[in-house]
Amino acid sequence: MTPFNPCIGIGKHQQIIESQSRMEAYGKGAHPYYTGAGVINGWPETRYEISENRFTGNLNPDDNPRGLKDLLNNDLLAGVWTWSNGGGWKGPYIKHELWTDLNTYVLSQWARDIGRSEEEIFYEFALKLGLNGYQADLFRQLNMLTIEGVRKGHCNSFASNDVWWTRDHYFSARKNKAIVQEIITKDIVNQVLAEKAESTHIWRQIEELSKQIKVNNKETQEALEVSCSYGRIKYALIEQMWIMMIYDQLDIVKNQQIILEESLKKYDKLWKEWEELYHSSPLCATIYTDKYLWDTREGSIGEFVDNNIRTRFNSIRIIGH
Repeated sequence: MTPFNPCIGIGKHQQIIESQSRMEAYGKGAHPYYTGAGVINGWPETRYEISENRFTGNLNPDDNPRGLKDLLNNDLLAGVWTWSNGGGWKGPYIKHELWTDLNTYVLSQWARDIGRSEEEIFYEFALKLGLNGYQADLFRQLNMLTIEGVRKGHCNSFASNDVWWTRDHYFSARKNKAIVQEIITKDIVNQVLAEKAESTHIWRQIEELSKQIKVNNKETQEALEVSCSYGRIKYALIEQMWIMMIYDQLDIVKNQQIILEESLKKYDKLWKEWEELYHSSPLCATIYTDKYLWDTREGSIGEFVDNNIRTRFNSIRIIGH
C-alpha cells in the first residue's frame, strides 16, 4: 500500500536502488514473502493510485513506473543494492535463509543482466533446490501467493493504513484505533474482515503447497514447511486481532459478545500453536510477542486484548508470550 518511490529516476545524479530481501514489517524472512516480482515488475496494488497508504479510487497513470523494469531507459539508474541481511531493530530471528536467498538471488541476477526476466531467474533458483517441471511450478505458485497473502493480512484495501502497526516481532493496537473507527464510520466492516479471512485462506493454501514440494536438502525441506506454517499462524492470528479491534469499538450489535468470545479463544489457541511450532523445530524462527516497540506494553495488542476483551469474559491468560 505504498506508491512507487517518486524520487527514483529524477534529479541530476545517478542512483543505486536499495531493495530489502527480508523486510522488518513483513516477517523478516521468518515466513515466505517474495519480493522479486514486485520490485522488478511492480506490486499488484500499484496498478492503482496510492496516496497516504490508501487507494485514491483512480488507476495509476500508464506513464508512472511501477517497477524497476519501467526505468531501464533512464540513464540515472546505475544499479541495485540488495540489502540481504538485517532490517529492523529486533526479531524475529531466522534459523534458515531460504526466503532471503531467493529474494537476493532474483534481484542480484536480474541487476547483472536486465535482459533476463524475473520469472526466468526465479526458475533458475528453483532448479538449485532440485525443483523442475511441476515441482518448480508449485514453488512459483507458493511464492506468488505470498505477495497478496501478506498485503491483505497486514493492510486493507478499503480504508487508511498504518503500515507500521506491526514491525519486527511486535504488534500495536493503538496505531489502528483511528483506522478502526474509519472502517466503522464508512460501514465497510464486512469488506475489511472478509479480506482478512481471505488472507488466512491464502496462507492455508501456501502451507498445503509447502507439503507438496520436495527439495533436494532435508534441512531446507523442514525450513520450507515450518516457515509456511509460521506464516499461516501469524496471519490467522492477525485476522483475530482485527475482529477484536473492530468489534470492541462497534456499538451494540447482534452476536457481538459471541463473536468476541470466539475470537478470543482462537487468538489464545493460535498463540499456543505458534509457541508449539517454535519448540517443534530448530529451524523455526523466533516468534512474535504481543508487546509493541522495545517490548513496551502500552499501546500493544496484548494490552488491548487483556484490558478490552478478556475483562468482558473474566478470561485468564493461559499462555506466556
